Amino acid sequence: GLFAARARFESRENGYRLEQLDREKQQLVEANRKLRLEEASLVDPRRIDWIARNQLGMTTLAPNQMFRGPDAGANALVAQSQPTSDLAMPSPSLAAALP
Repeated sequence: GLFAARARFESRENGYRLEQLDREKQQLVEANRKLRLEEASLVDPRRIDWIARNQLGMTTLAPNQMFRGPDAGANALVAQSQPTSDLAMPSPSLAAALP
């Protein structure tokens, strides 16, 4: 009788633990879904472009600021730095900030 009572008690405890773990799993799945949605919105190129232009004041490179380096691949463009005077501060470039 003692072994039967102990087995029944452990079975009930395991059931409660299983329910608790199931609830925890559902919470983690929901948190994962929310984080994936947030990640997708944060890496959106339109959002990055908007922040670069409006908050950071970046502009698109002018054609005379770009050149293909001798070691650069066929599609690699390199931003060319231009000497500036003390009065004129260069504006940050959106293309120079992108990998």
